[in-house]
This record gives sequence, C-alpha cells and structure tokens, in this order.
Amino acid sequence: MRGLKAWRDKIDEIDTGILRLLSRRAEVAIELGRLKRSLGLPYHVPQRERHVLARLMQVNRGSLHDRSIEKLFRLIMRERRRVQENGDRSAKLNPRRK
Repeated sequence: MRGLKAWRDKIDEIDTGILRLLSRRAEVAIELGRLKRSLGLPYHVPQRERHVLARLMQVNRGSLHDRSIEKLFRLIMRERRRVQENGDRSAKLNPRRK
C-alpha cells in the first residue's frame, strides 16, 4: 500500500500545481478583460479560441487524446470569458481567496 500512497501524493502535488496555474491564468484573464474593456473590444473572439485549440492540438504529445484536450480547454476558455466579463467581481466570489 505504500506505493499507492506515494502515487496519490504525486497526483495531489500535480493537482495543486494545476490549480495554481489555473488561478494565475484567471488573474491574467482579468487583466486582459480590463484591457479589452478599455479598448472597446469583445471578450469572446471565436477565431482566437479556434487558434488556441489548434495550437494545443499541434503541441499535444502527452497521454491525453486531442478530443480530451479540446474539452478541457473549452471549459477553461468558457471560465476565462466569465472571469473577463465579471472582472474583479469574479475574484471576490471565492471566499477562500486572499
């Protein structure tokens, strides 16, 4: 069982890293949203999202299939739009955020 715990600990560590990166991505999205708002640009640009997905498929060399990557990043981009549209209010929705 010790081996099982070690693998689970590794996954927990990776999950924490993913969460940090997603949080950082959201912070950048808030700043990008501010810039878009000041320039009068739309938050949602389907062509940009298609470009991002195509780039990710091109660089994907991991264990996940392209379809899985696409699903994950579509969800991430949907959340990015929500964060950009809500700006600083999005950050305040998480009561554990410091």
